[in-house]
Order: sequence, then C-alpha cells, then structure tokens
Amino acid sequence: MIHSLLLAVLLLQDSSSLALRRRVWGDLAALEQVRRADTTSVRLLADVRPALDSMVFATSWGGAELDQLRLAFPGSPLLTRYAARRDEREGLTDAALGEIEQLVRLSPDDLELQRTRGRLLEKLNRFKEALDAYARALDLSPEDDSSFRALQRLSEREGALTLLLDQIRRLRIRLPASAILRDHEVEVSARLGASR
Repeated sequence: MIHSLLLAVLLLQDSSSLALRRRVWGDLAALEQVRRADTTSVRLLADVRPALDSMVFATSWGGAELDQLRLAFPGSPLLTRYAARRDEREGLTDAALGEIEQLVRLSPDDLELQRTRGRLLEKLNRFKEALDAYARALDLSPEDDSSFRALQRLSEREGALTLLLDQIRRLRIRLPASAILRDHEVEVSARLGASR
C-alpha cells in the first residue's frame, strides 16, 4: 500500500514536471511566432512568466532547462532576463551583469534593466558606473521612487549628492508640476545642508 502510494506520488510529480516543461516550451514557441507587441503576445507573456518562475526558481531541474530553452530560442530577451536573475541568485554577479548589459544594448530605455544594472554594478563595487545606471533610470522615470532611493543612497555614500540635486533640478524643468520631484529636491537639499 505505502509502496504504491509512493510510486503514485513520484509519477504525479514526474507528470507535473513534464506538463510544466511542455507548457513553457509551447508558450515560448508561440511567443517566438508572434514577436509583436499586440494582445496575443501580451497574453502569451502573461502566461509564460509564472510558468518560467516556477520552473526556473522552484524546481531542481529548472536551471538546466533554462539553458536548453536558451539554445532553442537564441537571443530571446525574456530568457536572457531569466538567466540574469538565476545567475544573480546563484552569486554569479559578473555573468548576470553581462546578460543585463546585453539587454540594455537592445533596450536602453528599459527602466527595470537600468535599475538592475545599477544594482549589479554596485554589488561589484563599480560605484561610478552604478551611479550612472541609477541616474539613467531616474531620467527614464523621474517620479520612480525606487530609482530615486537607490541613487540617493549611493550618491550619499559616494559624496555625490550635489550631482543628484543637479539632476533633480534638471528634471524639474522638464516636469515643473511634479510634487514628487519637488519633495526630492527638498530632501536632497536638506541632506546636503546637514552634511556641511
């Protein structure tokens, strides 16, 4: 009885792994066929991301499967993002940065990529480059609090708050009605006044 129950659980687990693999491969193949920013591709992306998350980060075999997917779908930005996330989680910061920089070359205006690039550069103690990446992220989305906080924290640590204040003032010219930028300017000015 216990032996057959264990066998059933193992078979069920194996079939769920196969189903997850089949789903990810099928969704990625369909996504490759679409390659447009229409409702079909948006729906397919929404379907494949949770399955990729489960496969890559919640299974023991997901990392190897991701490598196989990348061979089957070379140049896939989605799979490159997942490889970068996996590498960062595994402490392979240089590899993750290489993948993110490859994506940044394709999509320099991607806010998430610029922030991720900044975080990885910071982990590698490449602070000047990290400041530049965070500053680019803030330029892309001036009211994004995550970009501001990352840039403010590193600017303060590196003694570059004056440069941040200059950037905020330039952004306020572009967005004069932004209460968020006004608050950031006040906050950074106060920090500068306190550090003198």
